[in-house]
Amino acid sequence: MRDTSVTIRDRHRRLLDEVDWISGVSGGSFTAAYYGLFRDRAFEDFEPRFLKKNIHGYLTRGTLFNRINWGKLFSAYYDRSDLAAGGPRDGASQRRP
Repeated sequence: MRDTSVTIRDRHRRLLDEVDWISGVSGGSFTAAYYGLFRDRAFEDFEPRFLKKNIHGYLTRGTLFNRINWGKLFSAYYDRSDLAAGGPRDGASQRRP
């Protein structure tokens, strides 16, 4: 979609520029959120800054080595998605430009 051109009312645009909203399911939610925050930059740095990171290891370490999370894991309303929402703090998450 990034490299696909369309003509709308005699204006040439990228198809991706015409996307008004994006959604994702499961692991695709990370990709959708990253694109929503960083737009075209996602094509350049999503893979090294997020995709190649050991997110599963981050979630495991965040659970096992942080006593604050131990009690939360016994709750029926808390799961690893909640841990992921906290996000890795090693540079993979940063403020939107």
